[in-house]
Amino acid sequence: MALSFNDNLESILELKNKHELYQDFILYLKQTYCLENVLFYQDVQEYQYKPTKSRYKAIIERYILVNSTQEINIPCEMRQELINNQIYVKTSFDQATESILELIRVNSYLPWWYQHHHTHRNSLTPSMSVPEHRWQSLFTSRPSFTSLRDVKCVEQKEKRFNLFQRKRQALMIRVKKTFL
Repeated sequence: MALSFNDNLESILELKNKHELYQDFILYLKQTYCLENVLFYQDVQEYQYKPTKSRYKAIIERYILVNSTQEINIPCEMRQELINNQIYVKTSFDQATESILELIRVNSYLPWWYQHHHTHRNSLTPSMSVPEHRWQSLFTSRPSFTSLRDVKCVEQKEKRFNLFQRKRQALMIRVKKTFL
């Protein structure tokens, strides 16, 4: 199924198991070894519906503790704040969720969206996961006869590429600030 320009990350995640796009995105995350981010997001959504100490501790043990089974990539200070927290409210994981959503958007959703839009394939083999040094080539496509005739198509590709670059730069700045 083709993606529309209105299909953003949040709308895909809200579909859960009800739609082919969600299933395809989850398959992509599994094959690129990034599924823990979406699982964390979903568990936090359930926690926000009914915040309890036991749910909070389960999320901490599964995703936040260093070397946990599905450890997520968040800044050290944020990790320590969550571990030390003794107040179990709906907003406890807001910063971590925002950080993980941005990570999903830049590292998983945009490459998946681009692949889905340009190759019209419904799956990705594990060997096709792209290392960072090849991201530039991933988002610069070779012109086809159709795209040469359709200037609007080229402009849309450039806008998406520029959006990806801005998101990537913002993430890199955030990561550098975290570890410096």
